[in-house]
Amino acid sequence: MVVAIASILNEGIQLGNFGLLLVSLWLLAKQRDWIPTWFHSKYIAGGMIVIFGLLFIFSSRKNETTNSETASRTTESSRRFNFFTTAKEDTTPNPSYTAIFSGQDIRNSTEKLDGSTLFAFFGGLSADFRNAVIDHDIIIEATSIFGGINFRFPSTVHVVTKATLLFGGIDNKAQEPEDRNSPTVTVRCFTIFGGIDIK
Repeated sequence: MVVAIASILNEGIQLGNFGLLLVSLWLLAKQRDWIPTWFHSKYIAGGMIVIFGLLFIFSSRKNETTNSETASRTTESSRRFNFFTTAKEDTTPNPSYTAIFSGQDIRNSTEKLDGSTLFAFFGGLSADFRNAVIDHDIIIEATSIFGGINFRFPSTVHVVTKATLLFGGIDNKAQEPEDRNSPTVTVRCFTIFGGIDIK
């Protein structure tokens, strides 16, 4: 318990130190018989799950002011929680990528990209399409639930976003192409406590 309190005082409340504090308080109360007999451990387990969930949800939400900050912070935090991150080269013209409690760094260099689907659930995806040939308008579907997705597109395409955001953010920093007749990449996004970053 002393370690948890010292960590909270030093670094502020975080998921790990708060969890350690709750567990140590629970063990102390159980040892001293401070917990009534009618109060079964199933209530404590459920309560701890709810508290951890709320702490996890709101811990990365401190000091937010804009959607772009939300997207950057969420994609960075999703990288911290990735237990397994894989890098891969891909030449699929219509790829589908998924990261569930993990991460992927993808570089797609297909001869003709026709679209893509990306899904991140408590994970992170980084999709680099700068070497892919995009010669017509395409649609990319991106869903981020408690995760983050980073896109990189060539400077020869126009990137637009259409989004449904629930406590999430999108940051579109893609450069506008010089040619007005360049193809358009439409990124259709759905985020719940997630972030999508486009460059």
